[in-house]
Amino acid sequence: MAGVYISYPFCAQKCTYCNFASGVSPAALQDRYTASVIAGLRAAKWQWTPETVYLGGGTPSLMDPRLFLDEIPGRPWREATIEAAPGTIRFEKAAAWRAAGINRVSLGVQSFVRSELARTGRKHTAETVAGDVAILRRAGIESINIDLIAGLPGQTRESWTESLDWIERIGAPHASVYMLEVDEDSRLGREILARGSRYGAGDVPDDDAIAEFYEMAVERLARAGLRRYEISNFAREGYQSAHNLKYWRREPYLGFGADAHSFDGE
Repeated sequence: MAGVYISYPFCAQKCTYCNFASGVSPAALQDRYTASVIAGLRAAKWQWTPETVYLGGGTPSLMDPRLFLDEIPGRPWREATIEAAPGTIRFEKAAAWRAAGINRVSLGVQSFVRSELARTGRKHTAETVAGDVAILRRAGIESINIDLIAGLPGQTRESWTESLDWIERIGAPHASVYMLEVDEDSRLGREILARGSRYGAGDVPDDDAIAEFYEMAVERLARAGLRRYEISNFAREGYQSAHNLKYWRREPYLGFGADAHSFDGE
């Protein structure tokens, strides 16, 4: 099953923990980038018709994804995902996504706890996420993923339980649980490595605690009907990410944009 991945590396803000090739850039650069990706899509040699599309980032929900989707053959795709930042979704936008072929949305929540979010630079609340999920469902998008990070500054067993509670409360059919990555590519990572205190670096849980949080998630999400189907992903039956599974199954895909790559199946 072939797919397409498109990277949109622009955000409204750069989060402290983020080590992706993304950030805040002038609108003119975003426009030039979009035009370049469209040119690449138009020049592509489609040896197969894609069944899945994934718009990652960055925050691709900040732009009009139809500019890219209109250049990709195969609509309606089996699965078309867009990553979105909580608080950026309105009904008109979600309805337009659905009309364009998007049937799955991945929300970069990371935490439902206000104090943890404040240290990352994120501005949403748990209630914001619940509202976004309700909007997506009203627009006809039922396949929704919630991203969580285990190991954020100040995170405790109790606060982690609160985030897991919210997954069940909003009835999310899919969750991704990532353990905090510490490296030179994020502000928080650099501060931890330098043994500093900015961004809450001194309050990051130790490795044993983070491992415990992950194991808690495996058990708790399973009780909620979301079973682990690969290292970081949990889903109810029928809601597994068809696009992400192709990476594990060595199926072909074309990548477009900065930090994207392709794989021909061999």
